Amino acid sequence: MINLSNKRFGQLTVLHDAGKDKRGEYKWLCRCDCGNETIVYGSHLRRGDTVSCGCVMRTSNRTHGESKTRLYKIWQHMKGRCDNCNSDNYKYYGGRGVTYCEEWKTYKPFKEWALKNGYKEDLSIDRIDFNGNYTPDNCRWITMEEQHKNCRKCILLTHNGETHTLRDWAKQLGINPNTLSDRYRKGVNIFE
Repeated sequence: MINLSNKRFGQLTVLHDAGKDKRGEYKWLCRCDCGNETIVYGSHLRRGDTVSCGCVMRTSNRTHGESKTRLYKIWQHMKGRCDNCNSDNYKYYGGRGVTYCEEWKTYKPFKEWALKNGYKEDLSIDRIDFNGNYTPDNCRWITMEEQHKNCRKCILLTHNGETHTLRDWAKQLGINPNTLSDRYRKGVNIFE
């Protein structure tokens, strides 16, 4: 018998001999760094087959339990726009070189940033610099109305030093947005 008492194997510290099995193989009582105690065959310890009570495996297989939440889906879509060339919006993001920071490759840091920076269920993620990457210093949470004002198709018009979207001008002028859009496309001065 090789005495393994007080030796460490991964996260396990051998406490003492726990007897033999029917074949004569020695078993050892071990304490894991997590505090649990477990009995392990000496051969498994020496070969490195068993390095914990199983807590490492349970932890690594456990998910955050948030895969169906709105915030998790926002994170997934952000990554998909940047990484997945089959995504409908890839050409506007990853196809243009837009990516996300190393820190946000995993969900937990993204979630922590989101909650500290004003995430709410009715807000969406927005890049402050349209050509910049998804990073903590270039992202914020805004309403869908604000988001629509930032989109490529949005027409911004300036009149008397004020800049608004075509839709906002329509509200101010009391004109149907579609009528105003038609006039704009035809080249008619909408402010006369």
